[in-house]
Amino acid sequence: MAPIQYFLECSYKAYEYTQAGKISAAQGLYKFILEVDPKFISTYTNLGVLAEKKQRFGLAESYYRKAIEVDPGFSEAYYDLGVLYWRQKRWSDVVGMFEKTA
Repeated sequence: MAPIQYFLECSYKAYEYTQAGKISAAQGLYKFILEVDPKFISTYTNLGVLAEKKQRFGLAESYYRKAIEVDPGFSEAYYDLGVLYWRQKRWSDVVGMFEKTA
C-alpha cells in the first residue's frame, strides 16, 4: 500500500482537475486511488460528487453507498447522500441520512 501522503497528493490533484473542469481526468485519478487502496474512503464521496456534476444520480448514489459500506461511521457519505435525496425530493430518505450525520 502506498503512503497516505501520496494519496493526499493524488486527491488534491484530482480536486484541481475538477476545479479546472477536467472531470474525466479527476475521475481517472480517483479510480486509480481506489485500485491501490479501496479503503481510502473520501475517494468514494468525491466520485459521487463528480457523478452528480454529470447528472448521473444513480451512479452518485452507488458511490455514496459504497463509502458507507466501507466505513459506516463516515458521516460525510450520509450527508452527501442526504443532499442527493433532497435534490431528488426523496423526503423520507433525506431524514434518515441526515439523522446519521449527527
